[in-house]
Amino acid sequence: ETSLWEAVPSFLRRLDATLAAKGGALPLDATPVRLASWMGGDRDGNPNVTAAVTRETVAAQRRMAAGLLLVELDALRTDLSVRECNEEVAALAEKAGVADEAPYKAVLDGLVQRLRATIAWADRELSTEEAVADWPKESRNSLASSFGRLSTLEGKKGGARPLFDEAELLEPLKALHASLLERGFDEWANGRLVDAIRRVGAFGLQLAPLDVRQESTRHANAVDALRAFTGNYAAGSYLALSEDEKVAWLAAELEAGRPLLRRGQFDAFVESGFDDAVDRDVLKTCAVVAEAPPGSFG
Repeated sequence: ETSLWEAVPSFLRRLDATLAAKGGALPLDATPVRLASWMGGDRDGNPNVTAAVTRETVAAQRRMAAGLLLVELDALRTDLSVRECNEEVAALAEKAGVADEAPYKAVLDGLVQRLRATIAWADRELSTEEAVADWPKESRNSLASSFGRLSTLEGKKGGARPLFDEAELLEPLKALHASLLERGFDEWANGRLVDAIRRVGAFGLQLAPLDVRQESTRHANAVDALRAFTGNYAAGSYLALSEDEKVAWLAAELEAGRPLLRRGQFDAFVESGFDDAVDRDVLKTCAVVAEAPPGSFG
């Protein structure tokens, strides 16, 4: 957030200028740079990277991304005070429910409220007992204070929902850009707004989606225990299968359209069905991945 946040749009501007010199252009929705991270996701050989740590890392990164985007959109609200817009932006402004004669500002106000709600969501995720125990005190304080603790803002101004889907931020920004170009405001269209769009393209709402890694034997042990818990398979039966047989069984289960265990059964099994804490954490991590906002993982 201290270097790449500024460097990526700067690089993309230079790339666009280079293409323009050759008679081309970098499409607005092009994403030649996408970030990812293994920190908080790669547990191969590191017992300290648990399901709780992965869950907290997702929340911490989303909080940071929302805060950085808040700064950008707040500046855009000041820049884009014009009233002339196309029908799409007029409709977005009305949908945002923000009474303002400047339609661009109204759309951005709605997005700002949702980013604040995202920060509030992340604050709650990072305020759980597990998070408080796992994160160093100085890290928690930094996360909570970088852009101000905004959890009290959720529920005000129409009860904004957190932004979890990248398209819900990207599409309105692209609509603003198209409207500005249509109305002849090229300088505003191709200024800070383009950088904001390209930042969303590069960083998304996760800042850097996580790679979740674990040594494959751990996965096999966890699946074997899961099968045995159903009562339909003997312990060790999955481990005895060939690779092709394992793939065939897993594919059949995924296509079956029903869970191997109901969620209540799964939770009870994860808490009590393992002697090995690492194998238990494999399934806890699977639950975190399933429940996390879209785009959290690479």
